[in-house]
Order: sequence, then C-alpha cells, then structure tokens
Amino acid sequence: MTRMSRRLPALALALSLACVAPFGAQAQQGGAPSPTYQAEVSKLMELAGMDAIMSQMLSQMATMMRPVMMKAMREEAQAAGETWDEAAASRFYDRFMREFEKEMDGLDPIIAEVYAQHFSLQEIRHINRLYSDPVVQRMVDKQPQLMGQMQKRAARWGQEAAGRAFDRTAEALGPPSN
Repeated sequence: MTRMSRRLPALALALSLACVAPFGAQAQQGGAPSPTYQAEVSKLMELAGMDAIMSQMLSQMATMMRPVMMKAMREEAQAAGETWDEAAASRFYDRFMREFEKEMDGLDPIIAEVYAQHFSLQEIRHINRLYSDPVVQRMVDKQPQLMGQMQKRAARWGQEAAGRAFDRTAEALGPPSN
C-alpha cells in the first residue's frame, strides 16, 4: 500500500476510546497525583488483575477492529486506484496494534488521577494490603475463568430470557407489524 487510509486515524481513535472507556472521562479533572500515589495505584492495578484485564480487552478490541480497519484500507486503496495488498495491510495492522499496545502505559497517570478523586493515599495502601491477602489473590487469579464461565451461562440465559419476554410481549400485544 502506498497510501495510508484517511479513515485509519479515526478508527484508531475509536479503538483507543473503547479501550479506555471503563476509566471514565473524569481523568482530565484535578491535578496530577504524586509519584508515590501513582506507584501505589499501579500496585493496586497489578494486585487486582487489571493488567490482565486490559490485555484481554486490547486483544478483544484488536480482533473486533481488524475487519473494520482492513475494510477501510481496502476501500481507500480501491478509491485511489491502487492495488490492494492484503498481506501488506495485515502487516500494517499488526504493527499498528503493537505500537498501540506500547501506548497503554500512558493510562497509568490517568487511572491514578481518577483514583485520587475518590481515595486517599492511606486508603489505597489499605486496599493494597487487602488485595495482597492470599485468598483475595486466589479470587483475582480465578477471575478470568469465572468471568468466562459466567459469560457463557449468562449468554445462554439471556437468549432464553429474551425469548420468553418476546413470547409474553407478543401474546399480550400481538406480533410486531412493519
């Protein structure tokens, strides 16, 4: 590919916003916490398993965004009359994701700022002591497995519950009309 898609930066922004959305828009408010506070929050994120969760989120977002970005790059190449090179586009996307992953450490000060709005340094240290407990660490370690099992069961339940709710609604109001 000789030209980068004009839509690629917008798609990259969408990816980054999706990855950081759980940390909220409040991150820009307030002053920067001390390096000590930031270190304690980083420790909390590690103890709470957030590193693994963020890595998993990034992997899921990469999987979801790949077809969207590949399509945008293909359309841009076609619109420009360029030859579409799937392998080159794939290499570009893979490199983009590696570069984006390097940016993830930039979230650390944002996360610390949000926590600083709600917890003192002493409270963060206390939370860290709680998360250091072996039983809590076992729960943190099992969390991905638990979430996976719950997600599968909840999806099945959701389909069944939606079917029952649809049937009751259709019974009460009749089928939806166009």
